[in-house]
Amino acid sequence: MKQYYIQGYPDRLHTKVIAIPILDDNYVYVLTDETKNAFIVDPGMALPVIHVIAELGLKPTHVLITHSHNDHIGGVPDIQTEYPNIQKVSFANIDSDSESFQWNGRAFEVFKTPGHWPDHICFFERENKILFCGDIIFRFGCGRIFDGTFQQLFESVQKIKRLPSETHIYCTHEYTQANLAFCLKNELVNTVDFTPEEKQKINTVPSLPVPLRVELKYNPFIKASSLEEFTRLRTMRNSFRYEK
Repeated sequence: MKQYYIQGYPDRLHTKVIAIPILDDNYVYVLTDETKNAFIVDPGMALPVIHVIAELGLKPTHVLITHSHNDHIGGVPDIQTEYPNIQKVSFANIDSDSESFQWNGRAFEVFKTPGHWPDHICFFERENKILFCGDIIFRFGCGRIFDGTFQQLFESVQKIKRLPSETHIYCTHEYTQANLAFCLKNELVNTVDFTPEEKQKINTVPSLPVPLRVELKYNPFIKASSLEEFTRLRTMRNSFRYEK
């Protein structure tokens, strides 16, 4: 894969989200703008991030973590060594969804999303409708339950479902083709329903970000109308093996 990908936004500071591929299918995200200040989201590795930051002349000020799996935090120690003044932002112990923080003139909302892992958090920047959702939602799919319950994961997905439909979803894995294969095998989506633009994006790397409105149309885990339906789908997905 390419070293990095940039998605731009037309706000006053020309916000950019940089996706940096790491490991087999992870992304580290870096949010920046014309100020060159930047914050890093879920650095499972440090070196690729350090290289991109140096190439683009960025000034990292914060590192944010959606949850404490190693493929999301493995690079944090080296990031902190490379940038001694960087601040680690964690809301893993918040009691409610009322937390928020300011960064570079933007407000970020924080909400608890357990189910995949107990300390899982999502971050939402409302002006540009940018969501860093870790491993809760993927294209055509949702996260696996490692330490949580079906009910927790279902309720976490509902929180994302209630966000504005134009929300740009930045999940942390490139699972689109595997999840689509599962949906096609079980007749949960029909490719004839895809617009040409949707087809092109599905077959592009990265396939992200994706607008929530698209996932509302196709993602069976978001569309599930009950806990029972959601549990059935997640159980089916657990046993599905994707052959590339």
